[in-house]
Amino acid sequence: MNVSEATKTTADLFAKANDAFFDDDYDEALSLFTDLVALEPENAEFLIKRCQVHQKLNHLECALEDGNRALELLKQGSRSLLARAHLQLGITLHRLNRFTEAQKHLEQSKELNPNEKTLVTWLRKNTEKLPKTEEKPEAVNPPPAAAAPIAPKAAGRHEWFQNDTFVTIEVFLKQVKSEHVDLNFFESSLSLSVKLPNGSNYSLELDPLAHNVIPKECTYKILSTKIEIKLKKAMSGIMWGALESDDDQGTTMAQTSSIAKPKKDWNKLTKEVEEEKPEGEQALNALFQQIYKDADPDTQRAMMKSFVESNGTCLSTNWAEIGAKKTEIKPPEGMIAKKAILIANRGEIACRVIRTCRRLGIATVAVYSDSDENAPFVKMADEAYHIGSSIASESYLNGDKIIAVAKRCGADALHPGYGFLSENADFADKVINAGINFIGPLPDNIRVIGDKIAAKVFITENASSIPLIPGYNGKDQSVDRLESEAKRIEFPVLLKASAGGGGKGMRAVYETSKLKEEIEAAQGESLRAFGSDQLLIEKYFESIRHVEIQIFGDKYGNVYHINERDCSVQRRHQKVVEETPSPAVDAELRVAMTTAAVELGRKLGYVGAGTAEFILDEHTKKFYFLELNTRLQVEHPITEAISGLDLVELQLLVAQGANLKELGVLDNIQYKGHAIEVRLCAEDPDNDFGPRTGVIHKWSPADAAKYIPGVRFDTGVEDGSEISIFYDSMVAKVIVHAPTRAEAVRRMSAVLARTVIVGVTTNQKFLISIMNNPRFQSGTFDTNFIQQEKERLFPAPHINDVKNSMVAALLFDWTIRRSQQVHLKNIQAGWRNVKWRNKRIDFAVNHGQELQIQYDYLGQPGNDKRHVFKAHVLTKESSKAGEDVTELPIDIILFENDLGKEVAGPRGIHGCKGLLRCTIDGAQQHFYIAEDVKDVNEKSIFVHDFVRGHQVELAKLDRLKSKSAAAEDDRVTPYTSSMPCRVLKVLAPSGTVVKKNTPLLSIESMKTEVKILSRHDGVVTMRVEENQLVDARVLLCSVDDAKK
Repeated sequence: MNVSEATKTTADLFAKANDAFFDDDYDEALSLFTDLVALEPENAEFLIKRCQVHQKLNHLECALEDGNRALELLKQGSRSLLARAHLQLGITLHRLNRFTEAQKHLEQSKELNPNEKTLVTWLRKNTEKLPKTEEKPEAVNPPPAAAAPIAPKAAGRHEWFQNDTFVTIEVFLKQVKSEHVDLNFFESSLSLSVKLPNGSNYSLELDPLAHNVIPKECTYKILSTKIEIKLKKAMSGIMWGALESDDDQGTTMAQTSSIAKPKKDWNKLTKEVEEEKPEGEQALNALFQQIYKDADPDTQRAMMKSFVESNGTCLSTNWAEIGAKKTEIKPPEGMIAKKAILIANRGEIACRVIRTCRRLGIATVAVYSDSDENAPFVKMADEAYHIGSSIASESYLNGDKIIAVAKRCGADALHPGYGFLSENADFADKVINAGINFIGPLPDNIRVIGDKIAAKVFITENASSIPLIPGYNGKDQSVDRLESEAKRIEFPVLLKASAGGGGKGMRAVYETSKLKEEIEAAQGESLRAFGSDQLLIEKYFESIRHVEIQIFGDKYGNVYHINERDCSVQRRHQKVVEETPSPAVDAELRVAMTTAAVELGRKLGYVGAGTAEFILDEHTKKFYFLELNTRLQVEHPITEAISGLDLVELQLLVAQGANLKELGVLDNIQYKGHAIEVRLCAEDPDNDFGPRTGVIHKWSPADAAKYIPGVRFDTGVEDGSEISIFYDSMVAKVIVHAPTRAEAVRRMSAVLARTVIVGVTTNQKFLISIMNNPRFQSGTFDTNFIQQEKERLFPAPHINDVKNSMVAALLFDWTIRRSQQVHLKNIQAGWRNVKWRNKRIDFAVNHGQELQIQYDYLGQPGNDKRHVFKAHVLTKESSKAGEDVTELPIDIILFENDLGKEVAGPRGIHGCKGLLRCTIDGAQQHFYIAEDVKDVNEKSIFVHDFVRGHQVELAKLDRLKSKSAAAEDDRVTPYTSSMPCRVLKVLAPSGTVVKKNTPLLSIESMKTEVKILSRHDGVVTMRVEENQLVDARVLLCSVDDAKK
């Protein structure tokens, strides 16, 4: 890389880092500024900026280190940079309660730059604290292993808008009532004071009112999320500059809360105002101009952006929140900003929409079910309302409840997210009829193209140039007709839910004998997931790629595409890995596929975000239309990564009436690099991807992204979140953007290996295997990739894969038991008064293989705090047989660790967790460990191995209980639930004589149906009933094998 290229790279990184900082994405900003410091370690400006980021994340010691380092570098440097370094050091020391030291740096900053407004505020704050110098410092968090929590929001904020006649001031506050508000309006001033029950206050004083532009009258109303104050202008057409208010001055409270109308010569006033009418740049009043003049370049950019993007009508009180977007989008003339958006969804997509709304200054309202009461999206929203039980049909699928909440809170728009009601035309109609803007396609769009059968009819009649897959989509849905059509099309065929997506209600059938059973299963799953049991049948192609095109349309007939995504890596017809651009699509094919997608959108008059999905024969380059999803896709972030667009923001603009052609952001998009997304799911790949539930004791994506550029996590979980049976199993989406596909694959593998999720079984290890698979790396795969690469993706378990995790579990168990010891505490651990024998623990690894670790505690050498062990790991068979241990013993050193932190969760789950450091055979290693203790005989230890990059679950086995069970009559095979679930159907009642592999019952968890099959011939005893909800590890049924 030459000097000019290196300079350009640094400049680009610096711009991105500042963008992330202004977007309040402090984890991303920290990652980027760290990269910059690594590139130019002597650059004081980078250190000063990183110091600011550390302050935001409460890494105060790190901020202190960066500030001092910057100061050392600037001994002979720029006065302005030196002033900034002293200022940031002063702020950091103030927050550490080291007020005397802080004062010195703040005063030095003042000497260098006396006009810095921020400095005045901090000097005042610090001076007030000087009598209480050197108090006990605040607890300082170390740099996080987990994502940093969002900083607490201020009690409120205000924004203002205007048209020719009125000025509207909106003060956003949660749960405000009339008795909390004291508002006074006089001849040239307005004062507002709000005292909330939780002790937080908010005040706003405008005196004089904006260049003496005296309003004619004042009215106000109090809503659940805000106070709306409307001031009528003395003369129509006069445009105000900015509201003047000084947060440093106390607010003078009026004696009454009545609204006093001014007595004034309005004719004279009108004349004066006409003479003072501001135009263009003059619209920035004297106060705003002074602040703008004294501000640093970043603040100037944010302030100007706030003013320009609102067409000179809006100045936010939080300029940093406005920030710079990746792609500049100027709203059309006259567009009215959204006041509050209700998000009719949950989890990751709700968090995603809230982030964009925050950046745009739009209030958000969440709805939640019983199990989501403490979910992150509920905490992130400005308001949240409970709408029902955890069963989706009683909450997130109950459109009437959701619309009632939207009306109650005054939301003027609704974002449906994806799944649930996002593609329900009747729901969209109800939203619109309630006077609420539906942020999605027109209801007629959804009716025509959202239903797969209706879509095929429409394309046949209106867009015959778009190729369709041979199949049946008729109204006759009788089993006989569906069987007849399947035979006509010829096997294999694919059954698909007409109203669905996400792999639900989808079955591949290869022979006639299985057809009726699969039709009934697909209809049942479709009815439960989408409220319709209508199916279509298509010819099933054994070897194809799944490629989709992102389209966007507006209300003026404009339709654009934003290139393709390849979603060919699937399990159970559900996407696991998505990427863009597709390795299978060349320039010529891209033109053909995007042209077909745009043509379909135009024929429909499509409005909003949509995705046209195709199957592609990579060898012939022929493609066939699958469906058009009338919503934002799960995998939309990879399109955002290569295009620089915010697709949620585009949705909001289109819903407000934006003309995409006039916006211009979709013309000549410059696509950059390659992006990959993986879906991190709570499921067990080693057991047919069965869904798993549990409590997340540790979720730490931040460390993975800190040193690897281009990483993004979209998630709706945090430490303590519960993965329940009621919703989809996806925990997070991990997105990586890099210059090339090979680099993106490499980075994704590294990011996954450094991501910590402890407490619930996930597909993390499986995703890493995909990234490291040679065939995936070459880009030559199809939708059968997982099945075809089964041996490499699911290698046989080996003791070496879990040996270190078992050592960590042993040390964890030993440490906790020792800390809880009550009697004989002073006796050295491991002491016995009987013949010596190795101590041992039996574990079941990931609900499968049983292993035993035998160990001997060798004590503490000298006065060292380290503990020394030797151990062996054995299979269950070798330990039972009493075989000699042939492997070399494992040498272990345990360091002092903090493992006593208690874990609390739902349904009585409890235990301890923490980071464990030890040496195994000379190599020092770290593990994150947590335990679930159900009762004294049932304990699981979850170990995240930082070297292998995934979690191992080790269930501690009770040896006495195992021996007792083995001594009993073993003719009866029990079938227990591996997770909480609902019994859908009992297929073999008690007394039924069954053969091996006969279906016994079907259960549903996380919207996935699983059939329990008999493992041998015998007689069934059924223990549960249909529609019964059961917990994990509950006996469902048993089969008595008389032959045993």
